[in-house]
Amino acid sequence: MKTNTFYCLLLIVFITSCGSKELTRTDALNILRTSQDYPTTIDYTLYCNDGNVANRVAKSSLVSDGYVIMAEVRSADKPFFSFTEKAKPFLIKVSDRERALGIQVVKLADEILIDVTGISTDANSTTATVLYATRLESISPFAVLLDKGLTTDKSRKAFFKRYDDGWRIEKRDF
Repeated sequence: MKTNTFYCLLLIVFITSCGSKELTRTDALNILRTSQDYPTTIDYTLYCNDGNVANRVAKSSLVSDGYVIMAEVRSADKPFFSFTEKAKPFLIKVSDRERALGIQVVKLADEILIDVTGISTDANSTTATVLYATRLESISPFAVLLDKGLTTDKSRKAFFKRYDDGWRIEKRDF
């Protein structure tokens, strides 16, 4: 009889623990962190053979600060500008084909996950909207090329769905 009672209690504990599991801020933060999206690198593609891009680069502080060298004479096989050794830490590897086309991707900043700021679940607790905060760090000198600059603190939104094995991210709004 004691064995039946023990198994009955164990079954009740199991059923209640696997029942309506709410998504907590800690759970959401852990899922966001393990989704391998944070930290992430914010990058920017430069077309070194484009005259408009070259004009923006020339007008920026990148030349005077020693990150970029403008070509004195432009020929068909040379880009309008090239990068110095000082710029190397901010250059992201591109394919040989992209390099031949004068395309270079540069790092602008690292975006890191700060905290979950709010959770809203539906009545059945099967879907949730999670608001969270990120911050840009290690902002590179190439950020001067952006028209609007970089906002260091950002509010983000992710949509979660509950499955039999737990919560998963369905979609993010960037």
